[in-house]
Amino acid sequence: MVNVMNPEALGVLGLVITVFVFGLEQIGIGTKGGDHTEIGKEVSYVAFWFGGVAQVFTAIYMYTFGFAGPKSIYVGTVFGLYGFFWLVASNHFRYGGDKKMLGNFCGAVGIMTVFLTVIAFKLGLVWPLGTVLALIIGLMVSLVIALHGIKPEMIKVAGLLNILIGIGGLFLFWSAVTHGLF
Repeated sequence: MVNVMNPEALGVLGLVITVFVFGLEQIGIGTKGGDHTEIGKEVSYVAFWFGGVAQVFTAIYMYTFGFAGPKSIYVGTVFGLYGFFWLVASNHFRYGGDKKMLGNFCGAVGIMTVFLTVIAFKLGLVWPLGTVLALIIGLMVSLVIALHGIKPEMIKVAGLLNILIGIGGLFLFWSAVTHGLF
């Protein structure tokens, strides 16, 4: 018998760590008196390795080995979307860029998340996956509003939503570690 690893735990671990780090930074916890240029670099590393690489690896594994059976394409797409999202975000925080364009990107990811959330609900995956996806929709909306300068204070709402996504992600992580998400 061939042992096959469950990549979902790694992907969710990357998600949880990344959103907690970003949430705390967006709320301002642990950053008082810090050099915001250096803080941006540090969060870019977390976004790249934990948010991006870990989730893209998980997506590739799901597509290649079909760990989740018939739901592998869906699961791979979920991990792939957010993995690539974090890779783009990491470059923005590392090298800079236009906030409005990043806001447009968040809007596009938010639209895709609506579709993924509907699919999760249709598959009966309301808790915790569907709930986490619904929180991500709220996160993307708050980021669009903040990054376009409509209400910059919405970045704090984004921080709170990131923390809530991380809490929901802990339930996904538990499920992935103990028996697989699906």
